[in-house]
Amino acid sequence: MRNKRYQPIKNKKGEISNPQTSGVYPEPEDIGIMSRNNADIILKGSNDVQGVDGEILIRAGKHGKFNRTQIPTAKTNRAFIQLSNYETLEQYANPIERLLLRKQDQQTKKLIEYEVFNPENQFSAFTGQIILYSLEPDDVSGTTMATAIVNNSNLESFKRIQYIEQFSSLTLDQVSRKVNKFINDVMKGRMENGMNINNQYPLFYRANKDNRDNTDPVSFTNMTYLFSRITPTKFTTNLRGFGLVYDKTGKDNVPTKAEKQTFRQKQILNQDNTVGIVGANQLYLLSHNANNPAKAKINLNNTIYGIDQTKLVDEIQPKTSSVVRGEELMTLIELIVRYLATHVHPYPGLPPVPVSSDGTKVDDLLKELLEASTKILNKNIRIN
Repeated sequence: MRNKRYQPIKNKKGEISNPQTSGVYPEPEDIGIMSRNNADIILKGSNDVQGVDGEILIRAGKHGKFNRTQIPTAKTNRAFIQLSNYETLEQYANPIERLLLRKQDQQTKKLIEYEVFNPENQFSAFTGQIILYSLEPDDVSGTTMATAIVNNSNLESFKRIQYIEQFSSLTLDQVSRKVNKFINDVMKGRMENGMNINNQYPLFYRANKDNRDNTDPVSFTNMTYLFSRITPTKFTTNLRGFGLVYDKTGKDNVPTKAEKQTFRQKQILNQDNTVGIVGANQLYLLSHNANNPAKAKINLNNTIYGIDQTKLVDEIQPKTSSVVRGEELMTLIELIVRYLATHVHPYPGLPPVPVSSDGTKVDDLLKELLEASTKILNKNIRIN
């Protein structure tokens, strides 16, 4: 109320003026017990749209510092206890495995373009050239990926000339044989003049733009005939003068690979569920009766009105231990058991070989042990 004349919490439409303030103050349908500063208890209403039939929030450090002319903004690393009663039980079913087909897409490495300079020729004396380009990869837009390149793709900014072969006074059948041989030479990695070609897959071949777009009737007839005879590999199915050669086997499409994917389906059961959640930067779970055998007993006398930070740092921190992450611990134990059960010795009395019969490696064990202090132990959740 004191800040109202500077900046209202909500506008006339009931919308939060500053989204970062959302949640700091109790909503009108809830009951809030407010401290004099930065803590509260929220008793939520019973008609929650997310199926909550009752909820209590105890919070400390819910907002950052602010002055009288400001509205406080929510603090994400608050300390809190949340007790909730849900009308339904939402959970995941047992995991199932399914096969997913993924395209083995790659950046196209080479482009072959053939050009007939005189496609309108009627005397079977055709002149032209075949050019091999290296393609610069385009990782941003994916334009040069094998699945993206088509006959009319604009690749001018990615083309770098690597090899040119010219021809003259050939019939269309002779031109087609020359183009097919050129493509096969690139596939084999060695051109007719002895030049070596490396890193050539995937490669794409096509006529140049002038030949592709020529609508002159005679030219169109000649080029259609030529295109139907561009068949560089036994897998060639496209008889329109262009296509992809994915690998040295001559496949003319991007193959797929079956990959196993673990899938868990969510299910919502029509039954009540209660949940308790505790959160903060650091959590301490203390028992009056517990006594860590490796450390001295924690004295909780005179703490009935709370424990200050000095006592936490000076006494409770050094007398508590990190909580163990169960699944990560089981991973290490299973690795140790697998190695013990499957290891072999080269000769009696000698140390075991570093790789067991099921492929488990000593290096893997040592790596997991080195990472155990951070993977298995949660040093921010401590018990006595």
